Amino acid sequence: MIRHITPGRKVPKIVMFDDIVYSKTYAPLIDKEIELKMLLMIDDELAVWNESNPPEKRPAILWLMGGAWLGCPRAKAMAEMTYYAKRGYVVAAAEYRVTSQAVFPAQIIDVLTAVRFLKANSDEYRIDPDRIAVMGLSAGGHLAAYAAMNPKGYDTEEWGEVSSTVKAGVDMFGPADLPALKEANKKKTPMKRPDGKVHMIGRHSDTPPPMRMSAEEMLIGALIEDDIDKARAASPVYRINDNAAPLLILHGTDDNSVVPEQSVELHDALNASGHPTDLYMLEGAGHNTLEFYQESVKEIICDFLDKNV
Repeated sequence: MIRHITPGRKVPKIVMFDDIVYSKTYAPLIDKEIELKMLLMIDDELAVWNESNPPEKRPAILWLMGGAWLGCPRAKAMAEMTYYAKRGYVVAAAEYRVTSQAVFPAQIIDVLTAVRFLKANSDEYRIDPDRIAVMGLSAGGHLAAYAAMNPKGYDTEEWGEVSSTVKAGVDMFGPADLPALKEANKKKTPMKRPDGKVHMIGRHSDTPPPMRMSAEEMLIGALIEDDIDKARAASPVYRINDNAAPLLILHGTDDNSVVPEQSVELHDALNASGHPTDLYMLEGAGHNTLEFYQESVKEIICDFLDKNV
């Protein structure tokens, strides 16, 4: 049987480009030069275009995967991110140095380098360099919120001809105040050591095996109580300034990994600083649970991005 149908051309075809090197940097904890890569997802109309009649440049989302700063597989959430690519955004997913390679501020340096890469190569990828947002979940949400503060002092010479400023950020249940997070986690599982002594990961000693450092302590390379200044410097809530971009925050009420109070604190601090911010609390949602992937939640994110980017 032969049948003729007219499906139309409403939904775009999305294509991916992987293994795009955006930075060549040093990982001090493994004493090695490494390449950081990104994956780019783009409307086929932009990927294959005629130089004599190029399509208009599009807004872009820089996506940052979570994983307690221990890993950031760039492709892990790309199936979900096609939703935004089909809405007209160029979506880039970037690696960043993890805590086995380097401690903070390496991670935010890498994120801002990725922003500059997208701006410096905006003609090639048909990106509007003035309309870039950063978005992430968990550890990636922490970095997205941090980048949305448009902080100074973390730029390098890579792609230095353009700025690291972003137009907006989306923070999905990211840590916002590392010292407060440590205190909250203490209440959940009290820290106890057989000898009562501090013992850093990676150091060899005859003392009994230590309690492992928390993820946030591995991020800064020290116990938080030993370097409270660095813990605060690595916390978005302490980096709010006049240049901060609009930020959308989403958090689950039943998150047992990053307590909801982290996002409430960031929301309240931004509002108190004259940066009106919306925080959506997802009832019954845990840490990266299915509630965050429902179309209603994605529409909230799209509405925010459409308005601010």
